[in-house]
Amino acid sequence: FDKEVILLYKDKPLTMPELKQYIKAQCEYFQSLNTKNIVLTYDNGFYFIVNFFAALFAKKEIYLLTDKNRFKDLKFDYVYAENIAAPISDRDIIFDTTDIEKASIHLFTSGSTAEPKTIARTFENIEIEAKAIIEEFKLQGKKFTVYSTTAMTHLLQMQRA
Repeated sequence: FDKEVILLYKDKPLTMPELKQYIKAQCEYFQSLNTKNIVLTYDNGFYFIVNFFAALFAKKEIYLLTDKNRFKDLKFDYVYAENIAAPISDRDIIFDTTDIEKASIHLFTSGSTAEPKTIARTFENIEIEAKAIIEEFKLQGKKFTVYSTTAMTHLLQMQRA
């Protein structure tokens, strides 16, 4: 699949090897930082993808912020990843192994109790919750459109009763 276009960036088609060049450059930047916490927002889909995977491969703690007003609630050292590094030119990129079972994503509650709280979710948690949503709403194998007035990260926080 290395020659297939997987996404567009600035109207330019990118293949997986080209995307890896961006991720690797950003990963190296994250690894050079003294902080272990990377905060992401979803202002730009391409930047989000690059920063998310770079933080994952750099073994950083990932915090997803849906509201930039919440920056004031962050009581720890972090780097806000709103840009990306220039891609490296190496075509044969190898990433260090990442234990996906130990990786987690930190989400924030809506703050309905006056203080937003951090919730850590592993990829297994997110997969279980997604499967529960599919089962609960009988979405398996159906084409559908989801309309929401809630940010997607809040949907990930749903707990099945």
